[in-house]
Amino acid sequence: MDSESVDCQDASFDCVISIEVLEHVGDLRKATREIVRLLEDGGTALVTTPCANRFSLEWIKNWLSGGLQPSHDGYGRFATDEPGHLRRLTSRAMTNLFANVGGQSRHHTIQDASIHNNT
Repeated sequence: MDSESVDCQDASFDCVISIEVLEHVGDLRKATREIVRLLEDGGTALVTTPCANRFSLEWIKNWLSGGLQPSHDGYGRFATDEPGHLRRLTSRAMTNLFANVGGQSRHHTIQDASIHNNT
């Protein structure tokens, strides 16, 4: 995504894949709306992002070392993250994010991967 926008018509794809992207974009809601906009009815978005779930191994490591940091948009990040990671998302935050931008989201988590159906 360039500037969180993709130059394609609405409902252009039955599947959109976003691998380790959302932690880098400046406007998370805009990027998520764009993913939903690109999906045709019944389409699926496969989205992965570094895990921020409480009690995950990385969360515990950063919690113990005082490495849980605020982010500009309130999601938070880890001190161990590279500077390009603007945020970390929990599974719940991902589900809420997609639901709040107009996608009728069914969320499935497999480790750090999320699958969102636009049905």
